[in-house]
Amino acid sequence: MTGAQYPSDAQKAAHDLSGDVEQVRYDLNFTDFDAAFTQFKNDYRVVDLHGYLDGGVDRFSVVYAREKGPLGGIVTVGLTKEDVDKGRVDHAAAGQRPVLFSGYRSSAGRSFAWVWEPMPGSKRTVHRDMPIGDLQQRIDQARSRGRRIVDVSVYENPFATNPIQFTTIEDHDDGLTEWAITGPSDSDRTQAEFESMTADGWRLLRTAGTGTQYVRLWEQTPSAFQARRAISSADLGTALSDRDADGLRPDQLDSFSRGTPPVAKHCPVWRRRDAADVVPALVADFASAYGMPAVSLAVARRGRLAYTFGFGGLVVPDTVSVPGVIVVDTGGETFPIPEPTVVRPHPVQPDRTLFRIASLTKPITAAAVLRLVEDGHLRLDDRILAPGGALASFVTTPADARISDITVRNLLQHGAGGWSNENDDPMYTRLALSTDDLVRTVLAERALDNAPGTAYAYSNFGYCLLGRLVEAVTGQTYEKHVQDDLLARCGVTGMSIANDGRPAGDVIRCYPAADDTVDPYGHRIDRMDSHGGWQATALDVLRFAVHVSDVVSPTSMTTMTTPSGLPGSEGYAAGWAIGPSTSRDPGTWSHDGVLPGATGLLQRTPDGLCLVALTNYNERKDESSRTADGLYRLMMRIRSEVDYWPLDAQL
Repeated sequence: MTGAQYPSDAQKAAHDLSGDVEQVRYDLNFTDFDAAFTQFKNDYRVVDLHGYLDGGVDRFSVVYAREKGPLGGIVTVGLTKEDVDKGRVDHAAAGQRPVLFSGYRSSAGRSFAWVWEPMPGSKRTVHRDMPIGDLQQRIDQARSRGRRIVDVSVYENPFATNPIQFTTIEDHDDGLTEWAITGPSDSDRTQAEFESMTADGWRLLRTAGTGTQYVRLWEQTPSAFQARRAISSADLGTALSDRDADGLRPDQLDSFSRGTPPVAKHCPVWRRRDAADVVPALVADFASAYGMPAVSLAVARRGRLAYTFGFGGLVVPDTVSVPGVIVVDTGGETFPIPEPTVVRPHPVQPDRTLFRIASLTKPITAAAVLRLVEDGHLRLDDRILAPGGALASFVTTPADARISDITVRNLLQHGAGGWSNENDDPMYTRLALSTDDLVRTVLAERALDNAPGTAYAYSNFGYCLLGRLVEAVTGQTYEKHVQDDLLARCGVTGMSIANDGRPAGDVIRCYPAADDTVDPYGHRIDRMDSHGGWQATALDVLRFAVHVSDVVSPTSMTTMTTPSGLPGSEGYAAGWAIGPSTSRDPGTWSHDGVLPGATGLLQRTPDGLCLVALTNYNERKDESSRTADGLYRLMMRIRSEVDYWPLDAQL
């Protein structure tokens, strides 16, 4: 077994690389492959896998990328055609999608290897044992059906009349990037194609070959990369070390067998992983998989702005001051445009486009409350609903006398004992009532499930009470106080509480999931102010997350980020969820948010990254394909794969 970690620790430090490490292994026999998989399966995912015959022995090359998120994929080598035909049906039915699929020359004649990852509802399909002479026909057929080839391999199949054959993985073509396949070509023509394609701005995704014929898969995206073709295992080790010193990472090895007796050859590709090259493709893949109309992303590193990216967009009239005029151009509903009717593209801009941020509101509310504690207006153990408490005026005849024991700390930690959003969330009931009247009604009619401070139950209503607490203590509206006392100190001036009116200007249109009948504009988001009501740009949410530790005291930050330990809390603290030491993401602060027509995620990591992603589409009811889970995977991929961030600007 040969291989090493890339980048090495020394080169990671020398180049100040942000992303996680990879493990490259090659010339593995079956025993080595199983041992490496066992070693890495809990913390790495397979991003490149090839089988080949070397000296009569089946060998494998693998690139493992470290990833902190939930893995749950399927990696198999030595597959027969019967295994493939059964597995592609079974795995798809289990909510997996194929990401790598290759045939290879083996001691059994011809075998297959593949990698699947969790992605319910995927439109990807795998195809095997097609004669190389049919490649162009396959390409044309895919294009005519609105599909694209996302992986290809070429191999020798001694069982076939035409022994040079190929496999593909095919997917729906969202049209966001152009793709092309060159070949089959001999060595000289392959080199000429390489020079021509790279000169025209194409990036090499895959080299598949037999030693006499090569096929290459390309995508038209900017990227700095280097490639070698048909090098030996001995030369591969030297090449990997040399590129490591240049700050480049191995993307793929594309190993195959050549000659008689067969020997191993490799077609490695190295890539400089700049955010501008990596992130757009990751976001587009996420958006395509989840039917996402728009995504706004902002990233900071070590307290400074590192990157922003907007996916999707709006179309607005040239006169943008006309209220209620908006058209979403990525699969969304269209609204009438009054005069003038000439329109221009208006893409999502992370510093301008306003999204509903849903429960990303909760860290904001927690910080606002803790500032009041710092100023002496509150104590964490104040019993705010007890007689004489700050919110006692909301209590007449309570449905449960135990509410008088609820403290500020209980509400911050979702430990009040009831009103869970998993069980008839009060915030979505009695829509005709004002916020204050809803609070009075719930306290009078809804008993607690547990004694305060004894169990965790995520509660939107609990954070609604915290908003009323801010108002009772300050004499201001929740919105006004938070804007002036907290957000302005973080450099945030453009956030406000959303309303149920149709969007105008830079406010993006919200869309419910296809299987959701809830109207994003009919559930009283104004009542959700302190638990899910803010609308903001991704950049402003980022400013808050970066600067909140400058605005509240170290003691308050400790309160916000120390897990409560309540049964069922799974690392939730006070406004932030903290990755426990036993998780793949220890020490990361995070909060997601979901409302009809909105999903978002905020993370702040121990290694100095802060990331915000906002979308205008909500969870599907199908629990196996939660949009928030997709956002977590997207964030993990970005954190793992980006080494270089283009910006270093003040926030």
